[in-house]
Amino acid sequence: MLREFSTSLLRVAAKQGLQYAASKQNEWLGFAVGLANAMTEKADTRNWQTLPYSVSYVRIPLQSSENQVSANFFTSDNVHRETFIFPANPKKTSFFVYSTL
Repeated sequence: MLREFSTSLLRVAAKQGLQYAASKQNEWLGFAVGLANAMTEKADTRNWQTLPYSVSYVRIPLQSSENQVSANFFTSDNVHRETFIFPANPKKTSFFVYSTL
């Protein structure tokens, strides 16, 4: 990650330096170089591809005894139902993470 960051930083610094040098010679030339820099710059989306398509969450108040929670997962051809049992943990916030592909 440090390598990608330093490469990006160096690229932007080189473009800014070129724009500054061009604008010292001619204001319109500097504007044209800045416009070309903006048009050729694009976001580095390589790390964005690992983000999930969607994130859903729900807050469920639990009883002081054992709790049973059912969840329905819908696919294109059927419904999958799954039941989870949570032990009693009074006065404690609990998180349960469930992920699907």
